[in-house]
Amino acid sequence: MAVTAYETIIAPSRPGDEAFPQVFRTKRVSEVLFLAVDWVNRMPSGTTLSSATNWVATVKSGTDGSPSSIISGSAAVSGSLTTQKITAGTDGVVYYLEAAAVTSDAQTLELLCELTVDDAES
Repeated sequence: MAVTAYETIIAPSRPGDEAFPQVFRTKRVSEVLFLAVDWVNRMPSGTTLSSATNWVATVKSGTDGSPSSIISGSAAVSGSLTTQKITAGTDGVVYYLEAAAVTSDAQTLELLCELTVDDAES
């Protein structure tokens, strides 16, 4: 049975301020995760998020011939958050997830995150 979980990373104030990359908790293959980035610290005063692009998945380590298949559906905007549904994945693979959003003043915000899929984790 798939477990659904939610997790949020708060984007650092400036792109150079973060520990690179931001790390989500380990995911099991059977889990369905709704991952979110809160852009509040990066948004200029008086702006809002106008759109989010679908997150992009690539392999950092391990083997997955189709890393984009962990991305499910479209990214969504809710207040200062962008969210993306993440499904399946390959056991033992560490993925890079690129999240992006566009503000009401046409600035593009980007954040690189890391997600490990490991069925051995408890």
